[in-house]
Amino acid sequence: MSKSCVYFLNQNPIYRGIFSVSIRLLRKYNPNLPVTLFYVEDGGVDSYLPSLKLCKYISSDNAKKYLKIEESEIFDLCKELDVNLRRVKPPVKQLNGFNSTHRVYLKEVQDESVLLLDSDTFVYGNLDYFFDKKLDFVADKMQSYSPAAEGKQAYTEKTFWVFNYEKDRNPETPVKVRMSPFNSGVVVFNNGTAAKYGEQVLSYCNRLLLKKHPLAELMYVHREDARNREECACVLFVLENNLTWGYFDESDVQTYNFEFPVKVFHTTNSAWPYFFNVLAKQNLLVENS
Repeated sequence: MSKSCVYFLNQNPIYRGIFSVSIRLLRKYNPNLPVTLFYVEDGGVDSYLPSLKLCKYISSDNAKKYLKIEESEIFDLCKELDVNLRRVKPPVKQLNGFNSTHRVYLKEVQDESVLLLDSDTFVYGNLDYFFDKKLDFVADKMQSYSPAAEGKQAYTEKTFWVFNYEKDRNPETPVKVRMSPFNSGVVVFNNGTAAKYGEQVLSYCNRLLLKKHPLAELMYVHREDARNREECACVLFVLENNLTWGYFDESDVQTYNFEFPVKVFHTTNSAWPYFFNVLAKQNLLVENS
């Protein structure tokens, strides 16, 4: 079985620093896992604008000790860590730009099993067994938290989304599915489904944005800017392609908040500086060489 790990990164310098932390932790525990970085040369324009102020919450000492910000540093880091660097152009812009639609490049990944990691992840273990999961698609549940003060832990109370979805391929016997949507920051695609998702994700995102799919109503309730449409696209992709699916155990992946033992901790952009400083203080990051 062919397998690999895939990251996406654009030219936002904050994202470059965040990626430099994640990839070194991944390599510390997974020295032989094939890794590809799709580096989208977009001038940093397809970025979530509030991310640009995250640096003010990172101590200068920690930044010097753990972050690599410059583009040349990322390229050197890829060579050092044996990461397949793919420098690509932004996808053809349909409607407005959005960096999650960079996932169209998954169509070029032909491995049977693919682990997709967002850059705002911290890896603390060997992930080989992630690829042993038999389901077509595995991710964490989408969660919502009550926000705390900006630059802090950022989440105080956890709730899960749940919704009903009716599959009507056969109108006489519709199938009703009750589920929590997926968080697409950590995903295992099996049986070649990563490439298939890359072929379909942009169409799903645009249909949601233009309210041409019933799920768009739920999406806009949660975020008026539709920034979560790629994660909603994951749900549609899985259900409408009749994939087998499931969720990670908490010992595998935790999102927004965490406690050890866990193999992958996925923050969000707004909470990343808080957890970065916490983990740096505990000497749980890989220092710059």
